[in-house]
Amino acid sequence: MKYLAAASIAALLTTGVQSAPSRDKTVAYIQKQCEGTPTGSGPVTSNVQIEGTVLRFTEGVPVDASARGDVAFWQEVRTIDLRDVKKIDALGTFLQLQCDYNCASVEGFYLGTDGRRRQPSWGNKSGTSHMTYANLSCRNTDRAVNAIQHLKDLSGESEKDPFAN
Repeated sequence: MKYLAAASIAALLTTGVQSAPSRDKTVAYIQKQCEGTPTGSGPVTSNVQIEGTVLRFTEGVPVDASARGDVAFWQEVRTIDLRDVKKIDALGTFLQLQCDYNCASVEGFYLGTDGRRRQPSWGNKSGTSHMTYANLSCRNTDRAVNAIQHLKDLSGESEKDPFAN
C-alpha cells in the first residue's frame, strides 16, 4: 500500500502539473485582452499595471480632432485597490470592478494630437473624481474577469479555497 501511494505521488509530479500564471504574466494577459479598441470607435484601454495591490490603467475615448481643434483623446487614468473590490462583472465590451465605497480614483484630461495634455474651453473639465466602480474595456471580458480575479487571489486578498470546486 505504501508503494502504491508513493507511485501515485511520483506519477503526479512527473505528469507536469502546471502552476498558475505569475503576477507579471497575469498583468500581461489582461493587457493583451484589453489593449486597443474593442468596439472600433469606443474606449481604448492601455497601460495596465499593478503596484502592490493597486490596479492602474488608462481608458481613452477618441475625440474628433478636426471638429474640436487639437484634441485627440479624452483620457482617464483609473486606479483601484484590489483589496477593496467586492465584485467583478463582465458587461458586454467592458468589465466592472465594484466596491462598497468610493474606492476607484479617476483622473480625467484631454490629450492633444502631439500627446500633450490640453484643457479646451468645451467638454469635460480635467480633474480627479472618486467612484464606487471602475470600468475596463476589453475584447474578451469573461477571460479578463477571470484574470483579474486571479490577480486578486495572487495579491492574497481573496478568501478563496484552492481545493473547492
